[in-house]
Amino acid sequence: MYQGEPPAPHSLSSADSPAAPAAGPSSSLRDDVKALVQDGRTYLEAEVAFQKTRASYSAQEGKAGAINGAVAAACAHMAGVALVVGLLLALGSEIGPWWSLVVVTGIFAAAAAVFGLKAKGRFARIAKAFGGERA
Repeated sequence: MYQGEPPAPHSLSSADSPAAPAAGPSSSLRDDVKALVQDGRTYLEAEVAFQKTRASYSAQEGKAGAINGAVAAACAHMAGVALVVGLLLALGSEIGPWWSLVVVTGIFAAAAAVFGLKAKGRFARIAKAFGGERA
């Protein structure tokens, strides 16, 4: 019956009406329950696969972020070493060592900034993947 249509008139008497099939409604309910269980299993498998993919993505981004952070830390350390060496050389002479100090320290400081920003970007991607908006 469609919505908005009046019910069809019954011309059969109660004695002439056919009996409802015994397996009709209960087998339909069983089929619906089986379909529901199967849909639940399918959903669970899809959710597990999604979470595995999400964990793998986070591990890859975390690894790359950690590597970039380590390179940034190494560059920052080298900038400190260059500063110390440059200061020692500057004490030995008047002009040349100071300019070498400025150039070497500037290069390593710039490299530390680049790799540090790359590491921050990788970790921000992980936060975004998990719904965080911090960056």
